Amino acid sequence: MITQYRFALKGSNPLRSAAAYHLYAWLLAQLPCEFGDLLHEQGETPLSQFLYYDRQLQCMVWVVNLLGEETEQSLSAVLCRCPEIILREGRFIAQTLTVTSFDTPEDFLICARKKPQLRLSTLNIVTPAAFKQQGRYTIFPSERLLLQSLLMKWNRSFPDYPMEDEDALRMLEEGLHITDYRLRSVRYPLKQTKVAVFQGELRLEAKMSPPIAELWNILKEFSAYSGIGIKTTLGMGGVLLPDGEALNAF
Repeated sequence: MITQYRFALKGSNPLRSAAAYHLYAWLLAQLPCEFGDLLHEQGETPLSQFLYYDRQLQCMVWVVNLLGEETEQSLSAVLCRCPEIILREGRFIAQTLTVTSFDTPEDFLICARKKPQLRLSTLNIVTPAAFKQQGRYTIFPSERLLLQSLLMKWNRSFPDYPMEDEDALRMLEEGLHITDYRLRSVRYPLKQTKVAVFQGELRLEAKMSPPIAELWNILKEFSAYSGIGIKTTLGMGGVLLPDGEALNAF
């Protein structure tokens, strides 16, 4: 299963996107210890979540994505009954905005394939993001790192639906290009230190055959559920896609 919950968080104290780490801790505290241990043991966990400010709603929005049936069974009951959340930042009321669910990965694939194959796409990376390469954090995204991240997250979440065709992946990488970006570098606290990461918008051009463009469509849609890069369970790498892929000029 793939399920996305969106909550408006309203309280007397301000929140920053880094508070997603505390929201994750709160979420684990609602669960049996065995499940929390399982999440930590799995490495790439079947859960991504992030916190961002929605200008239209004028409040912080918490997005929680459950990837896989086991995660859905363990967490959906908690998320369906969390009107009040107590964090170190204060007490917050969680108002459910939307719940989007796909019963199987096949359902998600069918829906993603129906999306129009646009030559230009935008990824809005609304929380600090980073990739790790050769033991170092990267301060700028690349097509290869983006695709590798999304493919790894898909294959680990849904091993029964692997994307492992080497020829298709090579053509995907050759046909995808970052054409414009509006990024800024920020410092993000990780393990008692602050690392250089990036945040902002990416515009990508896809020059591919229809079958390869279909694969890119799937990964692009999946990015809004999986996030990109490292530590997406802790609130990093949150992605929003434009409604209907209606792009604004840079």
